[in-house]
Amino acid sequence: MAAAALYLDECVHPRIAVLLRKDGFDILTAQEAGTLGLDDDGQLEFATRERRILISFDAHDFAPLTQRWALEAREHAGVFLCVQQPSSLVCQWIKGALTAYEGQGLANLVLWLPVK
Repeated sequence: MAAAALYLDECVHPRIAVLLRKDGFDILTAQEAGTLGLDDDGQLEFATRERRILISFDAHDFAPLTQRWALEAREHAGVFLCVQQPSSLVCQWIKGALTAYEGQGLANLVLWLPVK
């Protein structure tokens, strides 16, 4: 599986980045990018500019935001939303989603993890 470029917003614990990097994933965190404090729209705009799938535990805000973007015909690299769980479990969900959608492209998709 080719590693997709991922962006973890400030709600996602940096330990997830550490674990995924061990498996060869291209990860950027909000802390590393200097984007702490950006509003949700700014987080998605940043991920889009960087061509990275945004991963967030903040589904309450990102679900309606991605709907608005779709209505406005704004494109993004993809969004993974999930509830906060142990880091190892979240990493399994992320890898599972990337495997399930391998070769299909994730642009403009919003996935709720885990993908079943």
